Amino acid sequence: MLRLLQQRFQDLLSSKNVQSRAHGLSETPLDGCIIMGGNGIESHWMEIILARIQRQAKAQNIRVTQHAQKEMDDEGITLDEVLEAIANGQILEDYSGHRRGACCLLYGCTHKRRHLHVICTTAQQLLIIITVYQPLPPKWVNPTQRRKQ
Repeated sequence: MLRLLQQRFQDLLSSKNVQSRAHGLSETPLDGCIIMGGNGIESHWMEIILARIQRQAKAQNIRVTQHAQKEMDDEGITLDEVLEAIANGQILEDYSGHRRGACCLLYGCTHKRRHLHVICTTAQQLLIIITVYQPLPPKWVNPTQRRKQ
């Protein structure tokens, strides 16, 4: 796992588009939003991935899948809310080894304190929003903690 992270980190560093923080985006969450901590190489790697996702979202270099659009419509979630959640978000889970391609679960909170989860790609030139939903019980204890099975 560590070797994979180091290789992906090197690949990102060699990309001309990667920087350690997203420019013009808040580095701290909005009040009332829960943020989880981390440490070490994996935490730094997640910061780099998050910064890239945030830059792609800010530039609206995105594609929303049909599945994500249906979920957004069903839950009354707007694209502006998704972009705001990404801008103020954090990565909760990294699915770098997913069989359909690297992606992650991102949590963010809007200025109206709406908690959203966004599953999106992490290694594409275009940010693909795979699905979006509100993290609610019974599956979620709170917006950042899954209920144990």
